[in-house]
Amino acid sequence: MNTDRLMRLALEMAELDEIPGDSAIHHRGDGIERVLFGIDLKAPELVIASAQGYDGAISHHPVGGSSTLRFHEVLERHVDQMVGAGVPREVAEETMRATIDDRRVLNSMTNYDHDPSVAVLLDLPYLNIHTPLDEIGRRRMAEAAAGLGEDATVAELIDRFYETFGEFRNAATEIEIRVGKSENPIGKVVVSHGAGTNGGYPVAKAYYDGGIDTVIYIHCRPADAKRLIDEVGETKNLIVTGHIASDSVGINPYVDRLRQEGLDVTTFTGIIPAYAAIRRFVLPHTRPPSCGHGSNLRGSSERLYIAGALMVCWVQVLAALGLRVDRSGSDGRRSRSPVGAVWGTQQEECGAWEVIHEREQSVLRVGASLRAKARLDAGRRRGACVAGRADRWERGVRGQRGARLSRRRAGLRTVVQSGY
Repeated sequence: MNTDRLMRLALEMAELDEIPGDSAIHHRGDGIERVLFGIDLKAPELVIASAQGYDGAISHHPVGGSSTLRFHEVLERHVDQMVGAGVPREVAEETMRATIDDRRVLNSMTNYDHDPSVAVLLDLPYLNIHTPLDEIGRRRMAEAAAGLGEDATVAELIDRFYETFGEFRNAATEIEIRVGKSENPIGKVVVSHGAGTNGGYPVAKAYYDGGIDTVIYIHCRPADAKRLIDEVGETKNLIVTGHIASDSVGINPYVDRLRQEGLDVTTFTGIIPAYAAIRRFVLPHTRPPSCGHGSNLRGSSERLYIAGALMVCWVQVLAALGLRVDRSGSDGRRSRSPVGAVWGTQQEECGAWEVIHEREQSVLRVGASLRAKARLDAGRRRGACVAGRADRWERGVRGQRGARLSRRRAGLRTVVQSGY
């Protein structure tokens, strides 16, 4: 495997003919077997990759070189997407003109050679793949949204995203409604993604004026959302799915493809796995038992064990009943219950269920071992405390006896010297 093929695979999956301006091979290389892959992989991470023996490094976001200097070119994709959704071309071009020119000037002011030069110095193959992977994610989200009719509500669309994509279920962020209401019909929907960055207020407003009812961004500035609310009220919808989770929706299929090609891929710095539903529920409760007298034994480790056991029981009961979990509340937000966290995929997706079951069993094993270890450690501490107290008591007794004996001897010498 070499860097050129790594890029070609991404272009093939995104059905693109050429490398977009925000993606580039910064240091070519071949013989790649182990890859470190992150959303933001820059100079410090390159040093880590080299020290850990990786053969190459892949960043999602632009990291310098031509991917920074030509970033403004991919913003033109907003124009194509708007035209495809029914916005007149002259309106779409006018909407993006200022944004494209500003980004071109601002990016030319940066130190575009910083991170690529580190890869060259380390002789570490290095590339970043941005728009191709975002385009994969955009198409996946658009296909999921297309499965609903125009009469479906915003809450139902959000629930569809949670059901379809484990990345959203496992993210630390929520899918949010920035404009509109959860009970609004979605009407005509467009996923504005895979064009460098979000279009903010101008692009969303152009979509609304062009007849689009629901715009889906992966991120949006609060000021842009507020301005949209002031102008369109609650008659239109703006859904924000979350930057890192949405990026992962496009990255994970590519990572799977690389592993099918035989590469050993390590993902970090934000890439959220599709199947790790229990992780987010367990981690907040996993702190080591407190020192001292073991007063926290019924705290962290036991909570982990009980949480895992309850989760398994609920999932098994609901599966036996053939029920599905409704994760959307009255406000359209998804419930963070442990059952909802693991119920993400459809029951017939056997592979996902096997992964979830395996992780549940792992949680139980880890919880049991942590509880046993905590009790053992506490027993050792108590034993050490008792032994310490015994030692101190023994030394005290010996000291008291020695003092009495010394006083007696001193008194005897006094008696002998005085002649009595």
